[in-house]
Amino acid sequence: MQSCFCLEFADKKGMSFCIRRTTMEETDEKKVNLLLALSFLATILVPLTGIMVHKMASAVFLLLCVVHMVIYRKKCGPKKWGLLLMVILTFLSGLFGMVYEQIPAILLLHKLLSMACIVCLAIHLFVFQRGLWGRRKTV
Repeated sequence: MQSCFCLEFADKKGMSFCIRRTTMEETDEKKVNLLLALSFLATILVPLTGIMVHKMASAVFLLLCVVHMVIYRKKCGPKKWGLLLMVILTFLSGLFGMVYEQIPAILLLHKLLSMACIVCLAIHLFVFQRGLWGRRKTV
């Protein structure tokens, strides 16, 4: 998706210049990745932000996860689909925990799933270091 073109002139030493031009898809991917990171931070900072911000940020995070999967759908393997399933299950357990407050097992399941989700997302970020700095670690 990267395009590069060289200018037609050269400097005094005879070197031609190559200017990197980013395509629209690259900038959109970076915007989605940045919004995904910000909504994730707002979601996990529930003791500082409060429960209402946590609910809104988790809904935005879920929507951005789906958008992220649509953007990278050609590169998705079973582990990445499993990660999306874990995020959806965490969201649903939080939703059902909010509806059925009298059943503490649902909130316990939500806490366990959210901790596992944070660990898996950290591994995902470590393996695919791209996004904000523009470099990618190949494994």
